[in-house]
Amino acid sequence: MIGISSGSRRAAIAEPILRQLAAGVRASKRRVGYLGSEAALTVLNNGDPLPGGWNASWQSGALVINAANVTLDHYRINGCLVFQGSSPTVTNCKIYSNPGSFYGIALNGGGAGGVLTVTDTTVVGDPSSGSAQVNGISSDSGLVARRCDVSHTGDGVHMVAQPNQADAIISQCYVHNLAYIDEAQHCDGVQIFNNSVSNGYFTVEHCSVPQSLSTIGTPMNSAMTCGTPSGDPSMVSTPIVNNNYFEGGAYHLRLNFRLHNATVTNNDLGPLVSGEFGTVSADSPMAIWSNNRDSNGSQIANPSPLTTPTVKEVLQTSDGVTTTQTISTTAGNTAAGDTLLVIYATDRNTAPAPTSTAGTLTQIGTTITGGDGTGLLQAYTVPVSSSGSKDVTIPAAGVFDIFGVVAVISGSVEVEGFTKTSFVSSNTSFTTPAATVAGSKDLLVAIAINLQGNTFDLSSSGLSQRGNPKALPFSAVVAGTAALSASGTTPTYTFTTSAASKPGVGVFALQTIAP
Repeated sequence: MIGISSGSRRAAIAEPILRQLAAGVRASKRRVGYLGSEAALTVLNNGDPLPGGWNASWQSGALVINAANVTLDHYRINGCLVFQGSSPTVTNCKIYSNPGSFYGIALNGGGAGGVLTVTDTTVVGDPSSGSAQVNGISSDSGLVARRCDVSHTGDGVHMVAQPNQADAIISQCYVHNLAYIDEAQHCDGVQIFNNSVSNGYFTVEHCSVPQSLSTIGTPMNSAMTCGTPSGDPSMVSTPIVNNNYFEGGAYHLRLNFRLHNATVTNNDLGPLVSGEFGTVSADSPMAIWSNNRDSNGSQIANPSPLTTPTVKEVLQTSDGVTTTQTISTTAGNTAAGDTLLVIYATDRNTAPAPTSTAGTLTQIGTTITGGDGTGLLQAYTVPVSSSGSKDVTIPAAGVFDIFGVVAVISGSVEVEGFTKTSFVSSNTSFTTPAATVAGSKDLLVAIAINLQGNTFDLSSSGLSQRGNPKALPFSAVVAGTAALSASGTTPTYTFTTSAASKPGVGVFALQTIAP
């Protein structure tokens, strides 16, 4: 800490380390935030001189700090605190926003990045201008907030999911008396968006968010919500929501964007008041849901149990085809929100990718080749944006044989555990490689190609055959599925061929992330 003493500022005095809330105990009134004496804080008011190492300035009553890796320890800031340099830390502080300030504490803009760490700190908003602060504590990069007290701001704590689980944590925070003024404001105690990463994480634990009502008594949006500002369907988040008290909101707890492997445990939700719809809203499957209770102490049923993706329809190209073919799904079997699984193969070593009227294809893993190093086998997923029949075009590959299998999968899915192998020695019996998956109710998919012109037999493998296009006596393709019942290492499956072959085999799993 850098002490300053002049004018309206007061130099901090030494203070022993304060006792912290025991691990796992929920936050509550007067037990978190800054609990020390005012005399131990260095006070900074708008316009006061600032330490040179901060590369900071006052801007419209906000303290803007541009240096990276700055630590504020035992300060009282009478103004909004904005970091535009990476990886700042705020500990044992009190932040009082001015009327019209945009934030309490925020990491955003400029060269900001890294993780904003805020511990044992009190943030108090000021809505007297008629426009409450957007967030009390906010980061568009990583955020770790522990034992903080946030009040009188528009939203309480805002963060985005992160690729590193340790960089997105809200723990033992007390968010209360929010300044819910605008009836269209969507006031949230804890608000989490997704990030521009394919798989993000976040944890909200041991927090307490009591009810906040608007100036005319209407409920806020939620005590905790998940939402996404982006329509990118590739982004998913893995949440842990454990041992919190959530009270108030149109729904108290909203878990409503692309989540997977969600763990929601040991939470208590408050009673409903006039204008509230329910305690929980969830449109993504909850993988682990246990000991979540309503205001009467009764267990709340899982609002969206995890289910294994189902195959609604399978179509394939005609045998012995060398020219482009279009496969059309059945309108009644293809709904918005479903996923097309497209398998494409050719005995040529290069080929254009398939296309679909359902949307953009995303390749699963990498290209698989036969055991003799020739041909190619690929798999793709396609999210279905609107209901009705969809075309999938299986492209020609010169004058070579082509193969296509299209499966309509229920709901929106993500791919887990892609692995592949090629058998370089001729044999008639082959075992699929094992994959590693996080989902406990995945649909395992195994695909194979051989260029020796021998047919595949899955009848004794434990796999359900889903497609088997052939171009005899040159090559053949097969696709099979199996429903998994546990996460971790997947079982292996053995299939045979009609004569000695050198197949290439790929395995992956599909996990439901939205029904």
